[in-house]
Amino acid sequence: TVTIFVLPPSLSELKERIQSRCRHTNQQEVIQRMLLARKELKAAGEFDYCILNRNLAVALRELKSIFLQESNA
Repeated sequence: TVTIFVLPPSLSELKERIQSRCRHTNQQEVIQRMLLARKELKAAGEFDYCILNRNLAVALRELKSIFLQESNA
């Protein structure tokens, strides 16, 4: 098993993404999701790989590279 953690560029960017994707999400839900994200981010070091999702195309290339590397291992 290979584990991969996808990181947001920042917590403020993550909050913006949550709010823009879910226009009907109320403020309390956003707060709960951000609290969960903070907790999950603390576990990032436990994964085999971390990908920073600043740019989707770049993140997908990195993910593909990990798949190829691991499938050849």
